[in-house]
Amino acid sequence: MVSSPTYVMTITVILLLVNILMVTIIIAPTLVRAQMQSAGTNNSTISHKMGVKIMSPIANTTVPAGQLTINGISSDTPKTNCKVFVDWNDVKPMQNVTANGPGGINDYSNWTFVYTEKYHTITSGINELTSKITCFDNPSNITSKFYSVNVTGK
Repeated sequence: MVSSPTYVMTITVILLLVNILMVTIIIAPTLVRAQMQSAGTNNSTISHKMGVKIMSPIANTTVPAGQLTINGISSDTPKTNCKVFVDWNDVKPMQNVTANGPGGINDYSNWTFVYTEKYHTITSGINELTSKITCFDNPSNITSKFYSVNVTGK
């Protein structure tokens, strides 16, 4: 049997690494779960999946030039503090949409917007219509998501 100091040191390091690996695999998940429970966090409140989508008109379709009504949906609910905006070809400022969700005037789960002369109408050629949802539930981490469609004005 070999008992050189190098051999003993190598075996000791291997055993130490195996021990650390076992602690990481077995004990760490339990500690994380305990920390989450003590902080009052559960899986249903960790995150709100956020999104917005223009449902009409459909992307890459032809629409009449001039006034156009668009309709969309979003992940907003009466329990979230979100708002939806739109723009045309990135012209700022973004415009407020009208909330049509079943939860009332601040429920943007369904929404509409009419492009008129007050902001911009649809022009001949390609028009990029962009929707944006911004959620304000956490003032230190305001989050936004975007969704765009291109339509051709004729």
